[in-house]
Amino acid sequence: MKKKSIVENFLFQLVYQLVVMLVPFITAPYLARTLGAQGVGTYSFCYTISNCFVLLTKLGIDNYGAREIAKIPPNNRKLLSEKFCSLFSIKFIMGIISLTIYLLYVFLLAKTNITISLIFLLHIISAIIDVNWFYMGIENFRYISIRNMAIKILVTILIFTFVKSSDDLKLYTLIMIGGTYFLSQFIGWGGVIKNVTFSIPKKSDVVKCIKPMFILFVPVLALNMYRQMDKIMLGMISGTVQVGLYDYAEKIYMICITVLSVCADVAMPRIASCLSVGQKEKASEFGDAFIDFSICLSVAMAMGILTISDKFISLFYSAEFSDCSGLLKLLAPSVMFLGISIVTRKVHLIPYDLENIFLKASCIGAIINFILNMILIPQIDSYGAVTATVTTELIVMLYQFIKIRKSIPIKKYFCHLLWFLTGGTVMYITLSKIFSDVIISWRNIFLEVFLGVVVYSFFALIFIIKVYNSKLKVMMQKLKNLF
Repeated sequence: MKKKSIVENFLFQLVYQLVVMLVPFITAPYLARTLGAQGVGTYSFCYTISNCFVLLTKLGIDNYGAREIAKIPPNNRKLLSEKFCSLFSIKFIMGIISLTIYLLYVFLLAKTNITISLIFLLHIISAIIDVNWFYMGIENFRYISIRNMAIKILVTILIFTFVKSSDDLKLYTLIMIGGTYFLSQFIGWGGVIKNVTFSIPKKSDVVKCIKPMFILFVPVLALNMYRQMDKIMLGMISGTVQVGLYDYAEKIYMICITVLSVCADVAMPRIASCLSVGQKEKASEFGDAFIDFSICLSVAMAMGILTISDKFISLFYSAEFSDCSGLLKLLAPSVMFLGISIVTRKVHLIPYDLENIFLKASCIGAIINFILNMILIPQIDSYGAVTATVTTELIVMLYQFIKIRKSIPIKKYFCHLLWFLTGGTVMYITLSKIFSDVIISWRNIFLEVFLGVVVYSFFALIFIIKVYNSKLKVMMQKLKNLF
């Protein structure tokens, strides 16, 4: 099986993520007005609960599965099939256990929204049949991107066609979970059937996968728990309206994080593949480039949020969501902290089998986030949850860098960060002065974004010329040879 071009993989993932970004921009204002803060908060709360069981089902397979599949030599169908069957059998068993526990939760503990909670059973079933890790391992991001884009567009059409008021919350849940998750994962099996010969896996092969999967599951569980614990605690302490406000601020924040995750998802299997054949220098070059790119992009998005959040929220959401602007500004620094953490984790910790650092960082984050939420949410509601999130992400990022400081050029990355922060600050000051007294409109927001891109790109271009000058010369020579 031929490895795809890393540029092709990145471009397909980038186009897909642009679609992912556009969909909330289209649907969120509509849903804010039709479902309201109460409906949005209810959906978010039920989703967060079901996602805990999704994590249990996956048992760390997204990272471990993609890494192990990437290590298999191309065209070795026998070894690929054995590895796939061993990994999937573990996930299937965990899925049955998760479904059983979730049903007990719904009928014994869930006091409200039982019907919606039952619809979320499809969320867990989707996790059982999820094979995205397989496609990531063989670096077939084209298939993942095209399939998911088509599903996203279909779901968006269905939302505007059938969701008309707060009474349609159940229908909205069915469309989102049934389409975005279940249908997408079900279709994904077509490619697996073509590439895998199914068989009952050997017990020894299955057992061999359990420990490393579990090692990667614990940090993933801890990460998701502290990223979703705030919503659960917010819902229990302050009510679903506060969850709705927090969720809609987080939606925009997570769009930025998703874009950064593209880098990590594309890089991780390629770096693992390079290491498996002894190409350590090439793997290191990939890692350096992706970390620099994540620093550049995360600073740009964080500064962009600080610059336009007030104007954007006032136009994008209804008056009921006006508090989202303050929450989004407070979340802005976390775009840098979490974005850089994710890329570092997937281009250095996981490919180099440094799961213990990933594990400890995630557990530390979960403990700190829980303590801060307990202290801050009763005092300042959703602002407390945001403060806890930003503080936690900063500590996790610093911990990861401290633990791997001897194996990566920390000082170099820090200098690069300072350069981009300088560029971001210049962009922020420039835009604040020019657009401080203009009328708030979509036209002016687009102009502000465009000018911000121009100003920041100037600093990025200087950085590329200075740091990657030799590589640019090689690329230019190759282009000359083509013509």
